[in-house]
Amino acid sequence: MAAVEPDGQGWRLSADIDPLVAQAALELASPVSVELTSARTLAEKWLPGLAALYGLFAIAGAVVGKDTVKDLSDEARNWLFAALVVGAFLAALSIVLGYAAAFGWLRIGKGQDVSTDDKLLRWYGTKGRKAVVSVARRLWIAVGTALGSLACLIVSLGLVWLGPPRKPVTAPVTVTYLQNGQTAAKASLCGTITADPTPQHIALRVTDGPATQTISLPAAWVEKMEPTKSC
Repeated sequence: MAAVEPDGQGWRLSADIDPLVAQAALELASPVSVELTSARTLAEKWLPGLAALYGLFAIAGAVVGKDTVKDLSDEARNWLFAALVVGAFLAALSIVLGYAAAFGWLRIGKGQDVSTDDKLLRWYGTKGRKAVVSVARRLWIAVGTALGSLACLIVSLGLVWLGPPRKPVTAPVTVTYLQNGQTAAKASLCGTITADPTPQHIALRVTDGPATQTISLPAAWVEKMEPTKSC
C-alpha cells in the first residue's frame, strides 16, 4: 500500500497507509458491495412469499363477516377486534421492513463526510460493514412479523368458529297454532314468550315493525313451538 502526496513543488511517495483505510476507500469507491447486493437480492425474493401470506386476509374477510361477528359474545368480539388490529399492524410492519431489506431506504441529503481518514473509518465501521447485517436483520424481522400476522389471523378465525355466542336476553320462538281451534286452519307467529295471567294460555310478544303487541293463545290451540335465532 502506498500513496502519492504533494511535497512542496514536487511529489512524495509514502508507504505509510493504513490497510483498513485502504479497504474502506475501496468499499466507498464501489457503488454497492457484492455481499450487500446478494443480501438484497435474497430479500427481494422473499417479497412474493410475504405477499402470499397477506392474501390470506382476503379469505379472512369472507369468513369474518358482519353477520358472523354479531352472534359472538361481547368478550369474544373484543378479542377478535384486538387480534385483527395486532395482525394488521404486524402485516404493515412486515411489508415496510421487507421492502427496506430488499431496496433500502431513500436517503435525501449530502451524505456523510468522508474527507479525512478518521471520518472514512468512522463511516466504514458504522455503515459500510453493517449494511449486510442490517439487511439480514430487517428480513428476519419481516418474516417473523408476517408469521405473527398469520397467527393473529388464525386466532381470529378460531374465535369466529369456536367463540362463545351471545346470550340472548329473551329467546325467540316460532309458535304454530290452530286458528280458532280448527285443525284445517293453521298459522304461525314468531316472538318471545311472556307471562300470561290467564290460566292455560300462552302469551307471545310479537314485534311487527315499530309496533309490539302481546297475543294470548289457548294452550290447546298450540301445535308446535320451535326455538329460532331471530324473528
